[in-house]
Amino acid sequence: MNALSLSPPPARILIVDDEVDNRELLRIVLKWEGFVTRTAEGGEEALRSAAAEPPDLFLVDLMMPGIDGYQLTAMLKQNPTTKNIPVIMLSAMNDSATRARAISTGAEAYLSKPIDRSELCEQVRSVLALKARRV
Repeated sequence: MNALSLSPPPARILIVDDEVDNRELLRIVLKWEGFVTRTAEGGEEALRSAAAEPPDLFLVDLMMPGIDGYQLTAMLKQNPTTKNIPVIMLSAMNDSATRARAISTGAEAYLSKPIDRSELCEQVRSVLALKARRV
């Protein structure tokens, strides 16, 4: 058995954002870091995608039409299939009340837009490492 076969597969991240440019930017940054990504343009699509193939991590925009980030995170945390999958919430809102509400709905982390590439990658790795220790 060679060393490559012993490496864990790359983490799968579902990016949920109604803005195509935001989804594409996050996808490019995370792909560059070695993660496997797929995208959803809203809460309904994210729920269908997660049901078909649960990711290792959700990146969820807060402000979306239909199911917003708070609602989506709460729904994911109530579902037995997705409740242990970490959520990082993203938003242009940078106040403490918004952050607190994001965490209270079940998000493991909160990042303010515009997203800093190094902070994003650090949070993704940190949250995935915590998930791996819980399993």
